[in-house]
Amino acid sequence: MEQPCKRSKQWRRYWWLAILVLLVGQVSLAGAESALQFDDIITMLDHSGKEFNYLGTKFVIDYTASRQSTTLVKVTYGAPGWQKKEVAPLQPGQSQIILDDGKFLWHYIPSQASVVKKKRRLSLGEISDRIHLQNSLIQRNYHITIEESPPAKADPTPLPAVPGDVRVAFQPKTGDRPSWTIWIEREHGLVVRTEIYGINGKLALLSAFSDLTFEPKISKKSFVMTVPKNTKMWTAVEKNYSSIEEAQPHVGFPISPPAYLPEGFVLASVIHSHTKRGEKVQLAYIDGMSSISVFEEKRQAPSDASARAHADTDLDENIKGTFHDQGLLKILRWRLNDDLYVTLVGEVADSELLKIASSLIQ
Repeated sequence: MEQPCKRSKQWRRYWWLAILVLLVGQVSLAGAESALQFDDIITMLDHSGKEFNYLGTKFVIDYTASRQSTTLVKVTYGAPGWQKKEVAPLQPGQSQIILDDGKFLWHYIPSQASVVKKKRRLSLGEISDRIHLQNSLIQRNYHITIEESPPAKADPTPLPAVPGDVRVAFQPKTGDRPSWTIWIEREHGLVVRTEIYGINGKLALLSAFSDLTFEPKISKKSFVMTVPKNTKMWTAVEKNYSSIEEAQPHVGFPISPPAYLPEGFVLASVIHSHTKRGEKVQLAYIDGMSSISVFEEKRQAPSDASARAHADTDLDENIKGTFHDQGLLKILRWRLNDDLYVTLVGEVADSELLKIASSLIQ
């Protein structure tokens, strides 16, 4: 009789072990199913069906050695999509004001005593808009890591910061452009912190809310832009086209697109405008997160002395350009012929910018 008892006990053990394995498996599967995917992030950042207000103070720190600075930005946001930013450097000076009504940007520049009105461009705008609209491009060009309730880590700045619930890191699949990390406040889908790292892996730019109040009482007067008397207002007349072929009939000179672009960049828009000096075209390229712009401007040539005063980069046997390292942004300018000037502005490595320039010259 002992044998059957022993066997019965063994079978009971196996039975309970099997149940335990099944339960653990179900818990593991449930955990896997609940993990956030990038589609969840896209939905989270979509504000089209959400109506909320907030007041916040954001600090923006530029860690570039040649231009280290800290800027405070007071943000007033009201549904449906109205936003006002008061941008003030820590050093003495007047605040710039940027008013966004969902269709136009109104930018008060105190140093020029002017307000500039221009159409809002989503493809190159707020990081949340960019991720929502360019998600396919981002997934093609970046490795994406999502972490819920990320652990606290040492902050590079002593300023207080609003914590986020979800951290999303964007690591480029090629090593020639910046990487990005954002923190999202989950309930409202608001990006509360953005870190941009240079190609060398060092933190180059930090933007974070130091305080944030949701659903305050905000009146319409909050979105009135008050400027000093004698401030001039002018409208930046820009025409946006989706392709070079569409834009070319409206431009008074041949548009020259670069023959070379870093992997993953595509043309987002062609912007045509007239300036006091002449006529200008901007070819705006994006990879989902980073951008490259080619500005081609036809204008009267200055004297040879002023044109070559700051030329410091050899682009060709007969062409010299001016290079500016602005940290994340690299700027390269040169005179292509008698009256055509080209400016490259890109969030890419110096070597990549030079390759783009060479492809335009040839």
